[in-house]
Amino acid sequence: MNICTFSNIIKTINANISNAYKLSQVELFVKLFHHFANNYPDFDFDNGNICRWINGTRTVSCQFSAFYSNKVNKQHLSVDIEENVFPFLADVYAVAAEIYSLVINDMTISCHKKIQLAKNYPCDDICTAADFLADCIAFSLERKSANTFKEIKQNDISAAYSQLIFAIDNFKNYADKIMSL
Repeated sequence: MNICTFSNIIKTINANISNAYKLSQVELFVKLFHHFANNYPDFDFDNGNICRWINGTRTVSCQFSAFYSNKVNKQHLSVDIEENVFPFLADVYAVAAEIYSLVINDMTISCHKKIQLAKNYPCDDICTAADFLADCIAFSLERKSANTFKEIKQNDISAAYSQLIFAIDNFKNYADKIMSL
C-alpha cells in the first residue's frame, strides 16, 4: 500500500526527471523550495537530511510545513514547481497522474481530504498541474514520515495476529471442554 507521504511524492518527481538533466537531490530541493530558500537563506539543505527525507526515514523539517501552511506561500510553491521543476520533467501530466493515484488510493486520507486535494485534477494545463502538486506537497509536509506509517501498519498486523492467536486458544479450550463432556 503506497501512502501519500512527502517521500513518495518526491520519489515520483525525481523518477520522472528527464534523462537529459542531471539534478542532484540538493539541486532538486532548492528548485522545488526556491521561495522558502529565499526567505530562509541560513537554512542548510544538507544532503544527508534530504536523503533521509526522500527515503522517508525522517520527517521533513517542520519549518517547511509551517512555511507552506500559509496560503500565499503555497501559491509560491506552485510557481516554484511550474518554473523550476516542470522544465526538468519528461511528462508533467504523468507525474500528476501518479501523485493523484497516491492520494486516491491512500486509505489513511479521509474522503473529504481526497476531494479537497484533487480539486485541480484532472489538470487542464501546466498551472493547474502545479497547483495540484503544491496542494499535495503541502499536505504531505504535514504528515508523518513513511517509516512511521510502516510502524503503525506493522503494529496493526501484530495486534491482529495477537487477537487471532487469542481466538484460536479460546476456541481450542472451548473445544477441549466439549470433547471432555
